[in-house]
Amino acid sequence: MMGSIMICYAYSGILFEFEVPFQDVLYAGMLQGIYFIFIITNLIMWGALLKRALPTGFITLVTAYLMQAVGGLFDIHAYLPSGLIDFSSKFQFQPQNIVTSTLITIVLIIVMSLITHLSMKRMEFNIR
Repeated sequence: MMGSIMICYAYSGILFEFEVPFQDVLYAGMLQGIYFIFIITNLIMWGALLKRALPTGFITLVTAYLMQAVGGLFDIHAYLPSGLIDFSSKFQFQPQNIVTSTLITIVLIIVMSLITHLSMKRMEFNIR
């Protein structure tokens, strides 16, 4: 995986003259990866609770877009998981904001995983 990141960075560097440092690219990739783990955990949680595909997808999309809208409207991205995407897209890596947003995201991932686990524990596996 690291090789593919370096090849993509080299290619974009050839196109854009290496304007962005490699360390910033790695930080942005890490923040986006944590955010997508949050989205996948969100999707799995709603899937376990609703047991239907279409509402699960819509509620996951509404959650992601509503979080981004609320964070932008009230300027609270540092306290939401959407802040990870906001910081990585702007290449703004202030440690305080990133740590706050990352810790909140990790706590939400753990809580959603526990909700999913409890929901799956109560479910009978012959439900279709």
